[in-house]
Amino acid sequence: MILPGPLEPTGGWALFGFWGAGGVAAIFALTLLTAQRWIPGIGGATLTAMSFIVLYSIAFGTERAPDVIMQPHDHAPSFLLVFAFIIPAVYMDLMRQHPAWVRGAVAGALWAGILYGFSSSFFEQQFQYPLQSTIIAVISSAVAGGIVSRFTIQCSSSPNHYDSIHLSDASGDQGRPPWQMP
Repeated sequence: MILPGPLEPTGGWALFGFWGAGGVAAIFALTLLTAQRWIPGIGGATLTAMSFIVLYSIAFGTERAPDVIMQPHDHAPSFLLVFAFIIPAVYMDLMRQHPAWVRGAVAGALWAGILYGFSSSFFEQQFQYPLQSTIIAVISSAVAGGIVSRFTIQCSSSPNHYDSIHLSDASGDQGRPPWQMP
């Protein structure tokens, strides 16, 4: 989650403004969805988000070096970042029965809604942004989270994936993958 930093709309190296929040949300949703597939049982996405927060907490409260030149900007409070990462992860773990693209879209919207919906009120006056920018960040994050989740599931379907789907045709071949049907 540190690598898409230039996509953060309130950061010092913002590239795409509030539309860039969708890029961060896409990576976040992809990470949580992948964690759910790789970590068995319930809690894979939450465990991954908590691990990221532990690693990211090293930077909480740090100041930049005096020789680093960057555009002035404000930072969201640490507790808000924690909620913005944990709440979507818990949602994804609890709502596994929903399609992946729905979970990705809702996780992206929750992340952006929490982070950009509330962070501006903690910023100094010159760094606060309008409600329209928050709406753009939430919409782009929901769309990006849904698209990357849908695309990921579609592309990651392996032959083992078909073993859990009950397929049938007129000849009674039930439970056989398409490449094994006559």
